[in-house]
Amino acid sequence: MYAYHSTDFGSNDQYLAEAIAQMHEFKREGLIRAIAIRAPHEFATQWADESSPRGQQARRFLHLLHRCQPDLIAVRHSLLSAAYQTDETTVIDLARQHGIDLLIKQVLGQGLLIRHPGLPATASLFGAGDHRRQHNWFSPLGRRLIWDGLQPIRNRYGHTAATLANVAIRFALTTAPTAVAMLGFRTASQITTITTPGPALTPPEVADLAATGARIRTSLDQVFPNNRTRP
Repeated sequence: MYAYHSTDFGSNDQYLAEAIAQMHEFKREGLIRAIAIRAPHEFATQWADESSPRGQQARRFLHLLHRCQPDLIAVRHSLLSAAYQTDETTVIDLARQHGIDLLIKQVLGQGLLIRHPGLPATASLFGAGDHRRQHNWFSPLGRRLIWDGLQPIRNRYGHTAATLANVAIRFALTTAPTAVAMLGFRTASQITTITTPGPALTPPEVADLAATGARIRTSLDQVFPNNRTRP
């Protein structure tokens, strides 16, 4: 799989046509099997009618989706993802409507959903150039707020990293049933043993987990009102 990871194709998209042609040539030659496009971190089709920054971003994504004709859309999706209104068409909905495969990433919240906050300070935890060094959610206070907010999940399902990972994966795949989840680890010490996730969660379980995620996001927004971007 090769993906268009950026939405910048030069002034007036001067390199877009060439990039599209090259991707499809790779596929015709059998060098790659699928072409992917990265979705915005937060998106609803209805936002494209707005004059706001998120409206501009939504229009841009829909434009590139039409031009690039990808086989697959990659999108962030986890317990900590933003909640949407019932009448909003999300990336998950859009992929299903157009018959496009879906890859969901950061299912474990970049480690926030499974790792105890009793870790080194942010600067020593993340290497130079790691964007998490600048994000309040990954600060000691942010990690503590998330870990405390996850207490109801630990009480119900268990306390080990493997168990928490299992719940996070099941939540992501139950709420995006046509997707494949990609799990990533940066160092050997971060690798968590993950068994087969098991059956889909029930609607009441999904509702409880979503409510827990919403409470965590609210607490983070209250403490860090100027750092609302979801990791």
